[in-house]
Amino acid sequence: MKFLERLQTLTAKPHQTGYEEYKPHPILQPYIHCFWFDQRLQSQTRVIPDLCLDILIYMDEGLNRVRSVFSGMNDTYFDTTTELASAVLGIRFFGWSGWLFSEEDFTSTKNMIGDSKEYFPVLTSLIRSEYFISANLAQKIKLIENVLLNRLVEERKQFHPDFLNSMDLILQSNGPIAQKDLTRHCAIGERQLERLFRMYTGLSPKK
Repeated sequence: MKFLERLQTLTAKPHQTGYEEYKPHPILQPYIHCFWFDQRLQSQTRVIPDLCLDILIYMDEGLNRVRSVFSGMNDTYFDTTTELASAVLGIRFFGWSGWLFSEEDFTSTKNMIGDSKEYFPVLTSLIRSEYFISANLAQKIKLIENVLLNRLVEERKQFHPDFLNSMDLILQSNGPIAQKDLTRHCAIGERQLERLFRMYTGLSPKK
């Protein structure tokens, strides 16, 4: 998976007051862009495509409760209104890698924002536990990392090799590439390649 060395997100770091990013455990760095924490919350947010997907943990410290949602890959920007909270902790996966940690494929996740429990039930159970709610930020990140590391070891999910070859070619091209050119690079047809991309990322290879 040499393409991981070239994979960069499309958006720059926000560098906004109240927003901070944290590097994940070294083993998780090929799969997770960062953990991020934001205390400068707004009720309305513009979601912009950035080759990533997120689990968002809304924390209401006054009421001592959390709410977690999953935001899938996007192919267009849109505005979303969220409930106000004291802060939000985010897990930002590279767009292709979230599938490795999920209980379901991502075929129906394009432009989706919904309950994280359907795709990440074990992680969601942790996030909504009293132990997690009472932990400080560093402890919360460590607890999440432990769940994700265990998932990698226990499940050992593998991508189809033609999906990896296609991703490598896309990133080498540094620009748009026709789907027929991708299939020439692989040993499968356009329809099967389309199914693989939708299963792993929620998007078509054309996107």
